[in-house]
Amino acid sequence: MGCQQEPTILPIGSYGDHAVTDWIALILTIYAGATMFATVPFRSGKDINIHRSVPIQVGVTVILCALLLFYAVLSNPPLMLFLAFLAYGVSGYVAWIWKRIRRAQEPKRQQDLF
Repeated sequence: MGCQQEPTILPIGSYGDHAVTDWIALILTIYAGATMFATVPFRSGKDINIHRSVPIQVGVTVILCALLLFYAVLSNPPLMLFLAFLAYGVSGYVAWIWKRIRRAQEPKRQQDLF
């Protein structure tokens, strides 16, 4: 009878070949789980006012960017969608850090000191 190794929970050890993608999946899973309980605000897009008038240059730029994004997604859908969701997942933390840095840089008011 051969001695079988017990499967490990983490992608380490000699049980099977663990690729870099296993580590990336582990890190993303932990990140997603931790983000569910974080109080970091993520934008939902509900506050965008599409009825507001914008300059024509902004409208043309938005349309061109949308077409470029559409082409990028069609060129490699799995990669582009993964990168889009990854960017959204990081955006909340980037905005939170940016807000804290800006708040630390603004001068303290007299009423805030007491």
